[in-house]
Amino acid sequence: MFVPPTPFGIKDTERIDRRGAPLEKDVTLKGVFSVPDSLVVRFIDGDETIEQDLQKLEELIKQPFILATHAHRMV
Repeated sequence: MFVPPTPFGIKDTERIDRRGAPLEKDVTLKGVFSVPDSLVVRFIDGDETIEQDLQKLEELIKQPFILATHAHRMV
C-alpha cells in the first residue's frame, strides 16, 4: 500500500523504493503520520522499503497472480 516519497506533508503510506535508490526531485522525507489516537511528525528513514514489502509478499504467494500498482511520477 506504500508509494514513493512525495513533496506533500501527509505521509501515512510513504516509503522509499529501495535503499540507495535516487529520490525524485522536490520530495520531502519529513511528514505527518497517524498513529493510534494522534498524529506524529517524523522522517521517512529508509529502514523499511517497498522492496522489502514485495520480498515478504513473494514468500507468501504460492500460485501465479497479477499485481497492479500505481505510483505518482513527479515531472
